[in-house]
Amino acid sequence: MAKRDYTPTYRVEFRTNLCESLYQMKLQSSPWDCKRDGRPTADNAEKYRREMNQSFLPGGVNYHISESRNVIIHVNYVRIIRQSTNETVAEVKAPIFDFTH
Repeated sequence: MAKRDYTPTYRVEFRTNLCESLYQMKLQSSPWDCKRDGRPTADNAEKYRREMNQSFLPGGVNYHISESRNVIIHVNYVRIIRQSTNETVAEVKAPIFDFTH
């Protein structure tokens, strides 16, 4: 049986504290998985942002990226976009003084 390609309904984009951001891009994006991440709401986007921040700390799954950049990476902006219309359905920004670590 052939594997079919599909476009996810939503994608999530985020910015970090790095000037060039992750992977030399201004905005990093990936599919938003409604089964794993829940409905695309501002509350779930904030939960995603906090979980990403935790992953860049020592012991987190993305700590090797922070370590290679010599800085603890901090996600400060997240938005969820409906792929078919390019509409932003949820968006969160970190507070100026964010102490979620």
